[in-house]
Amino acid sequence: MENSRLLRPALVTMELPGSRKRALMPDEALCLISEIAEWGADRFHFIASDRLSELDHRLIDYAAARRLAPVIELDPRYEVHRQDLLDLRKHSVKGVMLSIHSGKRAWHNDVEGLEGAWDAASRSLADAVVLKLPLMLRSRFLHTNMDSFREVLELVKFSRCREWWIEFDAPHASLGAEDFEHFFADVVAAATTEEIEIVLLEASHLIRYLDQHPELDTEGMWSRLSLVDCRSTLYLSAEGMVFPHRFCTIPAGDVRRKELVPLLNTSSLFTSLRDSTLIGASCSRCQYADQCGGSRLRAYLRGGNMLGPDPGCRYSVGPLGSV
Repeated sequence: MENSRLLRPALVTMELPGSRKRALMPDEALCLISEIAEWGADRFHFIASDRLSELDHRLIDYAAARRLAPVIELDPRYEVHRQDLLDLRKHSVKGVMLSIHSGKRAWHNDVEGLEGAWDAASRSLADAVVLKLPLMLRSRFLHTNMDSFREVLELVKFSRCREWWIEFDAPHASLGAEDFEHFFADVVAAATTEEIEIVLLEASHLIRYLDQHPELDTEGMWSRLSLVDCRSTLYLSAEGMVFPHRFCTIPAGDVRRKELVPLLNTSSLFTSLRDSTLIGASCSRCQYADQCGGSRLRAYLRGGNMLGPDPGCRYSVGPLGSV
């Protein structure tokens, strides 16, 4: 399994079967978790798209026993009941993740694209705080709600979250290039002044931003801030299909037909994502190509090509590599 180390993921997300009729069989799901545990992953998340089933609870316990330190992401598309949260207290999980995108009802609902999402999320957050669950929050900032950063930060501090995961993309929209330039200043300030673990998704161009703003104080920042993008993540559907990200509709393969690690190491999709020489336009010529490489997810969502330019970065390389 030596070559598998080349692809050790920063994040593996596995969709729990729930009530899915075509989901992996119990033995298949357990074998998949075992393979991930042997391979190793920096972070392992389950995502629950409906009420937790008996099999879901069994898989959570097995992942914990295999020392994967599972995080349970509760999909905002279904209403989380207090009993769901009580049941999660029985498991040895690293965290329970809820989604909060704004302190304003209308803005949160707009980001989720779901009326009533804010009321359900706020109730779940209050219950989780009362039950003293190992809470994590996930926030998506788009142009419509980017001014909510500070108020969501206050919610993160109030609820004593272990980690705050921040993303900037949805199937219908992404944060714009100029918006990122303003947003990064707030992120750096929070990461250097607050005792909060922050994970930024699809934002590796923060490296370029910091290099171009040497006046910013970043002391201690990297001990509390991590960057994760789809070049180092994978998403496993309940049916066993493998994707770089949950918003990606291009499957790399099916774990029912091929074991996970060999599949990933031979997949043209995953190998191309790791090769900075294959990305097109400004990203491949950029002096930060090896450190950043641009968001492959955003290139896919906004341009239809995972190897295309990142529309979330305004940096274009001129004769001297200037902006």
